[in-house]
Amino acid sequence: MTKTKIEWADFTWNPIVGCSRNCWYCYAKRMNQRFQWIPEWTKPQFFEERLSEPLKLKKPSTIFVGSMFDINDGDIPKDWIKKNNIVTGK
Repeated sequence: MTKTKIEWADFTWNPIVGCSRNCWYCYAKRMNQRFQWIPEWTKPQFFEERLSEPLKLKKPSTIFVGSMFDINDGDIPKDWIKKNNIVTGK
């Protein structure tokens, strides 16, 4: 998780990074081009080790989930989403 300067959120949390949709206006894709988090934006990657990060917070926080991926991207495997749901309780 990353502390953020977004006014309505305390942290961003991205257990998945990338999106196969490749929209020309995508903010997340431009950020990846700048910081090179993953080598190929259009092939989402799952970082399972990030799943437990919200559980480590000591105080209530507002978390922006999925700022670097599209949860509705059809190329994100369902088992990745299920693993995320186990951690978030949904």
